[in-house]
Amino acid sequence: MMDVIDQANGSELPPVLQTSSRRLPWVVGFVAIFIGLCVGGQFYRPHIDRMIEALVAREVVPMPALSPEDKAALSEIRSGQQQASEEISAARQSGWKCSVNQDERASPGS
Repeated sequence: MMDVIDQANGSELPPVLQTSSRRLPWVVGFVAIFIGLCVGGQFYRPHIDRMIEALVAREVVPMPALSPEDKAALSEIRSGQQQASEEISAARQSGWKCSVNQDERASPGS
């Protein structure tokens, strides 16, 4: 009887060892990426100062002045946008009043 119990206990593995670990490839991948980033950082470290200086030293190219035709086109676009905005706000106000009136007709007691 004791032999059967010992054989049963000896064949059972702890729960940690019973399942295959799916985390191992993720851990190995994370470690590989981390090591790659560290190596890349050490490789580019001497050049970072030059890269920052190059980014800061870029000259801003001034925009050329707009031609009179472009200015006229922009003013037409702005006036069209203004008119559309006014029409939309007027439509919203009139539409809102209509929906309130319809709601009041549908439920006069509330």
